[in-house]
Amino acid sequence: MNTRDLLALPERQLLALVLEVERRPVDWETGTRIEASRQVLERHASLMFAEAGLDVAAAAASLSTSKLLRLDGDAFALTPSGRVVAERCRLEMAANAYGKRLAAFKMSPAYGVYCDRVYGIALAQYSVLDAEQLNALVQALAPARHGVILDVGCGAGRIAGYVAQRTESTVVGIDIAEAAMKQVPGHAQYAVATAETLPFAPRSIAGAYFIDVLNLCGDVGATLARVAEVMTRGAPLCIFNSEVTSGPDGETLALARASSIGRGLSEAGFCWEVRDYSANERAIWSHARRAAKELAGAFEQEGNRSLGAELLREAERGDRWSSEGRLRRLFYIAQTSDAG
Repeated sequence: MNTRDLLALPERQLLALVLEVERRPVDWETGTRIEASRQVLERHASLMFAEAGLDVAAAAASLSTSKLLRLDGDAFALTPSGRVVAERCRLEMAANAYGKRLAAFKMSPAYGVYCDRVYGIALAQYSVLDAEQLNALVQALAPARHGVILDVGCGAGRIAGYVAQRTESTVVGIDIAEAAMKQVPGHAQYAVATAETLPFAPRSIAGAYFIDVLNLCGDVGATLARVAEVMTRGAPLCIFNSEVTSGPDGETLALARASSIGRGLSEAGFCWEVRDYSANERAIWSHARRAAKELAGAFEQEGNRSLGAELLREAERGDRWSSEGRLRRLFYIAQTSDAG
């Protein structure tokens, strides 16, 4: 049964927020460590759900009665059963929100212009992946040429189609957003699935990539271990991810090793290196802020004013964070072991 049938929207939002803070206890604005206090949850609700009206106290009271949430000192904590429900809420809300957004992108000519101006290529991407990063991705996937490549979090499949063409490979995509999958071309090979439960046989995938989705997985280490199982020996795994930090200090490799992705790669037996695309990301957010302002009228004219406003809010935040050195764009290039 869908959690929408069991819980009100504020309750589902609160469970997802507490789960997010428990897994990644870092303030999105300051980069400092946090706990799931009422103040933190209300502030993060305005960022995560684009609404500041979540009544944390009322939702928490209801969830406490249902024994899904408890108060631990000044912070809220999930009960064991609450954690299970919270994970379902997180997946359902993410799939619904992402599917709706991709549908809006598809219906918006202004968004196509926005992608051209910001990324240099219009693939309806929802990330900071531009033509430079795409070229780096294709080059890193070269060892998988003519094989089967897995796109984890493929959305509407346009990036997968681009990669397939450039690598002369078969790209198979998975995503949790069923609404997004309905936009995938009929001839393509895609499935609704999670990264933790990849529906592929061992040693059947010649290469794989994640673009800004791995940190959204419930257990990064378990996900990477599962990916390693389905990949052939020596296969390339590419991961683009933006890390939020407390400031510009920190050497790239040290930052990557300390991240959940770096730890997960090492624990899963991958050999890996990392490249820093932070300067590239700063330029992208600057272009995004300018393009969102310039295209505000076009978004409004086509009836997508809210989409244009949302893009501008995100661009202003990304531009500020990257200018302050608190966003680090990392490209992990990994390889499965040739042994075994």
